Amino acid sequence: MEKASQAIFTGTVSSPSHRLYNEDLAPARERRWTTYSLLSMWMSDVHSIGTYTFAAGLFFLGLTGWEVLVAEIIGAFVVMYLANMTGVAGTKLGVPYPVLSRISFGVFGGNVPALIRGVIAIFWYGIQTYLSSVAVVAILLLIFPDMKSMMGTTFLGLSAPGWIGFLFPLGLAIFHF
Repeated sequence: MEKASQAIFTGTVSSPSHRLYNEDLAPARERRWTTYSLLSMWMSDVHSIGTYTFAAGLFFLGLTGWEVLVAEIIGAFVVMYLANMTGVAGTKLGVPYPVLSRISFGVFGGNVPALIRGVIAIFWYGIQTYLSSVAVVAILLLIFPDMKSMMGTTFLGLSAPGWIGFLFPLGLAIFHF
């Protein structure tokens, strides 16, 4: 057997692939989870325009205030439990989601859950943008009642107040990120 065809491991990796290792994929060196951190993460999942719209829909269906409150509390605990359970390995080991998905799906197969997460994020961003734009239009019509006359004329399916209502949250999101 030729010497060139034998692989010899020296104990170090000379130049790791950027795809397999980079700063984003490395385990966190230091992580401090406080009660405030967990509460903030949980509240960001529970309090959103979508949740408030869901609560309004429950009222519309005829549920009483107490029934809506109980439904929201149960839903909040389900979200908290699932969010905490999906993050257990990451918080214990300090490894991010892409590394954990590679354990189950392999290096290239780990792209599938990442793509699914991306598609879900795009849809959720669309839902949040739509709901916030409807809220902005409602506020505009309350402040400027004369804008109701502009509701009939549309461009690409949106009226002038609709475009303002869409571009305002979109601009905030772009500015925020």
